[in-house]
Formats: sequence, C-alpha cells, structure tokens
Amino acid sequence: MLRERMLHPTEYELAVNYFLEEFAGDVAFVRDSEREQMPHLVAVLNIVVSKAMGRHVDVENTLVSYLREHRFVHGNAQADGRAARPSRELRTTLLGC
Repeated sequence: MLRERMLHPTEYELAVNYFLEEFAGDVAFVRDSEREQMPHLVAVLNIVVSKAMGRHVDVENTLVSYLREHRFVHGNAQADGRAARPSRELRTTLLGC
C-alpha cells in the first residue's frame, strides 16, 4: 500500500504522512531495517538539498536504513542545521525548518 501511494503523483504527501504515522515509530519496522552505507544516495541528496537551498550544502548525520524484505529505503539527515524531510513539491527531499 505504501509503495502504491509513493508512486502515485497526487498521493505523495499522503504516502509520506502514512509512513510517518504507521511505520516510523514502529519498533519492529525499525529493528528489521538494516543500516546501509549508500554513498550514491547521499551524493544525490547533497545535490538536491544544495539546489533547494540555492547554494552548496553538505548533508550530515545521514542515517540510511534498508528494509530488504520490501526493498524499501528510509532514513534521515541534517543539512545547514536543519532536518531533511519529504516534500510533495519536488517529490524528493527538501529542508524543513
């Protein structure tokens, strides 16, 4: 259900909220997700965040987790003292306040 919502262009924001409400705090979900080093993903995140900020910004304190059973990547990061969060407008990651 989450995957279907994430792929539908008008349901993206609902999908993110669904993920945060249903999975982000779920102990089993977090436990079953393995921490991964995904430098290619972090590199893309650096580019997207820098473009969103209008200047070069380094993403820091990245935590990338991978739930292999569902091939689902999730995590968080900081940039310029802010937490990264999903954004419907870019359908990627922007900086929250």
